[in-house]
Amino acid sequence: AAINKHAARYRKVKKELSGFSLEGGELVAYFDGSAIVKLVAKYYGESGQALEEYYFKKEQLIFVFRKESTYSRPLSGKVVHSDEDRFYFANDRLIQWLNNRGRPAPNGIADYQQKQNEYLESARKFAAGARSKAATLEY
Repeated sequence: AAINKHAARYRKVKKELSGFSLEGGELVAYFDGSAIVKLVAKYYGESGQALEEYYFKKEQLIFVFRKESTYSRPLSGKVVHSDEDRFYFANDRLIQWLNNRGRPAPNGIADYQQKQNEYLESARKFAAGARSKAATLEY
């Protein structure tokens, strides 16, 4: 909440995402000085879109919000269903995963480790891309 409250004062950098989804995407990085505090990745597809927000404290990933929306029909843009997940991190470890109903995902499920690795890797890749001079990040 504190990061979003101060979003207007952060320096914003926009990059195009190529190869991350079928219909393209966009990355917006928010910098407080030289430190990245937030990354927003939007992915566009034929049957829907996804949004991922990555939050950082002292350059470490602390939270990921993911919202996946499904269109009524291909490329309609009319959202008929959305799912949200929240992922909480500490010391590069996924410590809690809340599903669409706000309920915790069991700590022992196979997806837990996969999601941890996936979001840590994406956060590193997007942070490096946000700092690069390239206008487009390739998958």
